[in-house]
This record gives sequence, structure tokens and C-alpha cells, in this order.
Amino acid sequence: MCLASESSLYMIDKSTQADYRRLFSALKESEAAVWVSTPSFADVCLADPSFCEELMPNIRLFLFCGEVLTNKTAASLLSRFPKAEIYNTYGPTESTVAVTETQVDSAMIEAYNPLPVGRAKPGTTIQIMDGDRILGEGEKGEIVILGDTVSIGYLRNEEETAKRFFIGSIDGQKSPAYRTGDKGYILDGQLFYCGRIDLQIKLHGYRMELEDVEKNLMKVEGVQKAVALPIMDDGKVRYIKAFCVYNSPVSNAIQMQKKIKQQMASFVPEYMIPRKIVFVDEIPMTANGKADRKRLQETDA
Repeated sequence: MCLASESSLYMIDKSTQADYRRLFSALKESEAAVWVSTPSFADVCLADPSFCEELMPNIRLFLFCGEVLTNKTAASLLSRFPKAEIYNTYGPTESTVAVTETQVDSAMIEAYNPLPVGRAKPGTTIQIMDGDRILGEGEKGEIVILGDTVSIGYLRNEEETAKRFFIGSIDGQKSPAYRTGDKGYILDGQLFYCGRIDLQIKLHGYRMELEDVEKNLMKVEGVQKAVALPIMDDGKVRYIKAFCVYNSPVSNAIQMQKKIKQQMASFVPEYMIPRKIVFVDEIPMTANGKADRKRLQETDA
């Protein structure tokens, strides 16, 4: 994008991201007008009150992709950067990254929860499928991308290529298609992302999405970020463990766990409430800026 718009690209490396003082100095130094990151990185910055228009007065556009953009994060950004626009996008590498987009404003935050990831761009068609069956509006299924942005497959990986890529149909015309492994639905002409299909678990006979648990945790006042993990035993999910970033120091973890669980019980069924909640200063992220579930799974906390 920076080449196409004849702009300068300012990148922040991992070591700078890990040091708050260096990070905020770099953000100010960047004089950036366009912000591109995952929502998780924006949440890290929003944890500090100094992350606002005064720090980055030139910001006019936030572009997000790769993770769920929550209503809470979007609302905080609009409050801190009132002159900037926020765009939510969706699309995997296998389809040239972002293939949908929508502007997120106050009206949208009020109207939808979760937020949509937008309408398909020209040259792309989005279908929601259950196996080979195309689903109707509002029905949840696998997000399938069709069009000229879809790649021809994975290099030297015929097995995975055959599993994910196929020839679909758009109004009777054949088209390259890609099964994303993401769950979603279409409503009011816009795509809504519901998480990875492989993050679906079954606990005590109830099927649920771990990302749904996370979204509901972040509805609790004070919870800034949350990651839910299944704790396995003998091949079965025994309970859910959550890692939470709270907006203030937690002096009594047991008491805070009880408070969060009580609040969640008012809007979710009991089986969606994590049995154990661990409070952390930050959520570790992968090189792609997404929550590092593997590292959290390996922690002894």
C-alpha cells in the first residue's frame, strides 16, 4: 500500500514493541497518517492513556485485519482519535489478504455486536457454505472466497491444496475458490466473522466457539483483553481456562475471578464461564500480531 500511494513505510520491530518507553517514542517519531495492525496491537497501545491524538496528531486512518476488532476497541479509538476513520477488513494470505472492508463509526458500533468485516471488494465473491451447500443470509457456516484473488494453491503441498482449493461457481460461471476454515455469516449484505472452525470445542455436551467466550469476557467491565483455552485430559475438554489483561492491578485474584464469573453469569450460560482465570500484564503475540495460544497453553500459571 505504501508503494501504491507513494508513501513512507514506518515499521516497529519486536524489541521496540516490548518496551513501552521505546514504543511510544517510536509512535510519536513516526508522524504516521495511516495505521495498519492487528486489533491486539492497538489494544496494547490503548492500555496507556497517552496513546491518543496528542501523541499521533497526523493519524487519519486505522486499518485492521487478522483478528476480531471488538466494539470496545473501536469505540476507544474513535474517542482517542476523533478525526480518524476506522476500517475493518477480512481476508487470508491465500486470497491476497484483505478482500472485504467496511468503515466502523459510532452508528455501526451501536447497531452491531460483533462488528461486520464488510462487503466483498470488486473481483471477489463471498459464500457461506456447509460442505458443498451454499447457505442463506444469517446462516452460519464456513467462509468461502471465490474470484480472481484466490491463489492456485500451496507450494509443494498437494494434500493441503486439494483440501482447501477448488473450482466453485458464481452465477453459473466457474471460479477459483478457497475454503478458509473460518466461520461466519452474511447479514445486511455484510460479512461477519465468527472465529476459526478449529477453535470450536465441545464441553459437557455443549458445542461453543472459544472466541465467543473471549468476546463475552471482554464485555465485563475492566477486562481489556482475553484469550480462552481448552484444558484437555485424555483427549477431552475438561474445562476452559482464560488469560485476562485487566485495566488495573489485581491484588486478590480469587476475589476478582469470582466477580468476573458473577458478571458473566448474567449474560452467558454457565458452561461458557471459564473455570480458571489467570491475570497477566499482557497477552503474548505471534510474529503475525495474533494472540500466541501455544505459548499460553504451555504456561504453568
